[in-house]
Amino acid sequence: MANQNFKLEKLEKVVTILVDCQPALKGACVLFLSPHSRFGSGPETLHEFLNHAPPFIPIRFPDTDSLILVNLDEIIWVHETEPAPPQPVKQQVRLSLKNSAEIGVEQTEVLPDPNSRLLDYLNGAQRFIGFQLNGTRIHINKSKITRSKEDGSTNAIQSPTGK
Repeated sequence: MANQNFKLEKLEKVVTILVDCQPALKGACVLFLSPHSRFGSGPETLHEFLNHAPPFIPIRFPDTDSLILVNLDEIIWVHETEPAPPQPVKQQVRLSLKNSAEIGVEQTEVLPDPNSRLLDYLNGAQRFIGFQLNGTRIHINKSKITRSKEDGSTNAIQSPTGK
């Protein structure tokens, strides 16, 4: 029987990714999402995919056009390429990541009182949490966040070396 009988329809989602490995995997790539969400109508969202995917996911990098299986736990962040719908900013947040980078993001997720603090958002059940970054969504692996604080500075990704 041909393998084509077992292919599942997938939607290609172009994102920018950073994976914590040596050498680091960073750049534009394609993830494969389901055309059907398990949690509502419409296609699977990137947030759903990242928080409910199996431990290893296939990723295609355009420069090689080959598939690489990546451990989801080693992904630092996934940055969507298309603009996000405008949302009110709850607060500016500065995150320090395990790869020594700092990132200024906007928390837009509104949580119900009394659990509406940044602490509550970071301690939620999701593996990846979403923020706004320069008008787009970025999903950050909570296990890669070392520190966080409310911050009013501009949105930028910076490393201590300025690279």
